[in-house]
Amino acid sequence: MTSHYPKLYQAILLGLFSYSVSPLAVADDIETITVLGEKSTEKVTLVDNEVSVHDIADNLLMIPGANVNKNGALTGIVQYRGLYGDRIATKVGGQTIIGAGPNAMDPPLSYSPNIITENVIAYRGIAPITAGIETLGGSVDTVLRQATLQQGSTIAAQGIVLLGYQSNANAQQQAGAINIASDNFATLVYVDRKKANHQEAADGRDIIPSAYTKIQSGLDTRFNVADSVYGFSYHYNDTHDAGTPALPMDIDFIYGHRLKIDGVHSLKSGELNWHLGYMDADHKMDNFKHRINLMTMKHRVNHAQSNSISFNINWQNDDLTIGADGYQSTHDSVISNPNNMMFNVVNFNDVKDSKFSFYTQWQTRLDQHLIKFGIRAKHISADADKVNHHMAMMNPTVSGLVQQFNQADRSQSDTNLDMTFDWLFPEVNNVQFMLSIAQKQRAPSYQERYLWLPMEATAGLADGNTYLGNTTLDSETARQVNLGLTYQQTSHIITADIFYSDIKDYIQGIENSDMAINMFANMMMNSDKVLKFSNLDAELYGFDGYWSYQLNSRWQLASSISYVRGKRSDISDNLYRVAPLNGYVALSYQHSDVSITARIHGVGAQNNVSTLNREQKTSGYGYIDLLGQYQVSRDLTLDFGIKNLTDRQYTSHLSAYNRVAVSKIAMKERLPSNARSLWLSANYQF
Repeated sequence: MTSHYPKLYQAILLGLFSYSVSPLAVADDIETITVLGEKSTEKVTLVDNEVSVHDIADNLLMIPGANVNKNGALTGIVQYRGLYGDRIATKVGGQTIIGAGPNAMDPPLSYSPNIITENVIAYRGIAPITAGIETLGGSVDTVLRQATLQQGSTIAAQGIVLLGYQSNANAQQQAGAINIASDNFATLVYVDRKKANHQEAADGRDIIPSAYTKIQSGLDTRFNVADSVYGFSYHYNDTHDAGTPALPMDIDFIYGHRLKIDGVHSLKSGELNWHLGYMDADHKMDNFKHRINLMTMKHRVNHAQSNSISFNINWQNDDLTIGADGYQSTHDSVISNPNNMMFNVVNFNDVKDSKFSFYTQWQTRLDQHLIKFGIRAKHISADADKVNHHMAMMNPTVSGLVQQFNQADRSQSDTNLDMTFDWLFPEVNNVQFMLSIAQKQRAPSYQERYLWLPMEATAGLADGNTYLGNTTLDSETARQVNLGLTYQQTSHIITADIFYSDIKDYIQGIENSDMAINMFANMMMNSDKVLKFSNLDAELYGFDGYWSYQLNSRWQLASSISYVRGKRSDISDNLYRVAPLNGYVALSYQHSDVSITARIHGVGAQNNVSTLNREQKTSGYGYIDLLGQYQVSRDLTLDFGIKNLTDRQYTSHLSAYNRVAVSKIAMKERLPSNARSLWLSANYQF
């Protein structure tokens, strides 16, 4: 593994649960954590890909400080230390992912196919300059399985077949991949099909709608030329009939086409890496096919499309990295009513969002101290075409909003600067400290800039409020500090971090004072509160860490803890949807071909909620997971387990509120926990 990274990153295998899971297994959690970064805990890699049947994002729950905002079975938005969404650079196979959904029904990790997702990588602490363009809240990337060249002149084929089942929602997965290779050319072809019914809550109620069908397929090709490796990959995503009960609409379909060409060139002075990517996403959603809506005049269909071009090129050796990256994307969204041909709302019209940056990162040793410095200069530009509304000729409020937006200066640009400084102290008595200081900036998203009509197209906030955009927003500026500690001996390891982040011009909605707009929102969307995206001040602080102890050759104990406090610093209020204190304790046993783990999860109450967002408090809770593995033969592996063993009823604070009117779950009640679920997967390699 370490051959994929500069020599600085020496892998320290923690083996938190003392067994290695077969590649491409299907389960609910990831059991092995590898720390890369010479005891700096700079990067945590979830390895062996024991991924969730539903959503790869769920596996981030095992990383200290990380969590997931759930809006549906397939709609998990990454959260890290209280920040989420566009504040976190989330990539798939190193490629920037721009989804079509203005409400993040297709977040980036939903485009990472389970069958070829080898690792999920998250940077702990302050993400380095090289991790991405917008890393104010951190960085997450998936490592995808690529075509593998074969030693020797003969052509060889290797493959894998994967079958998975989960009792709750009758979730099923059938997947396969085959690699055909020679010594200088290889092709990997895969298909991954997942399907599930509605999920059942622990209290016996069905969470409707939460069913889905998803098919992903594609290929990756690699070939050698002298000291270079070139690659081409194509990935297709077909998600349809998927429920998102925390949002006002459900998914009819999401079609995604993603291409990438890349190269790695070994040079005497270092290594040159580059890639060029293209993505096209087509997304249709509605509020009546998958949920009961008897009011035909309130039927809505939103057809959203996006396409993007991205690139990254960098040269690096052991001490220096120099690179450039960026992307340009376009977004369109039109809302209609199939029962009223006159109904037409141009929500986003040819919105352009472009980000380009240059970066460098340099490190040196001073005596036994390691010093690293990084800087990234970013230029962000955005624009949007004129909008329209079928009521513009008859409603003065709508007419005013259309004219105000169309006459505004919609062309916006920002020049931002990210800087990081890391100081890794020498080890003393098995203890090592790392101090990190940074400035990170983030430009407004296209929804925050160009949402001209009161709506809920808010990139997955899911707080039930309607929002207005603001073309005059400034970029967010965060000053961050992180102090990390690592203590390691032969049988155990402890890592811990404390952090603080002060964010100026933090972007959040504040109450709109225009009474005509508020009345219109109440009349058209039954919304009594309109929030306008504005610049405020905020701060976040807390701690996280994990601990592992090898009791003997067969038994191991491990635990993790995460705490973050997020609040506004301009007024007395808290930030919305911040994870409460949480952690786990796990006991693992391994002998011969069998391994078993019991994990107890504990989550504290969250009383520090956002008054502005009308956020509900949640109580603390705990639940137990069991999981195991049996290596039947060299080629066949069985993974199995029970999620929520005691069928514990609880409410996760990061689960949003029910938006389905006809349901056993009350409207705007926080969605409940899933019932106990048994799962089993079979992994056969040939």
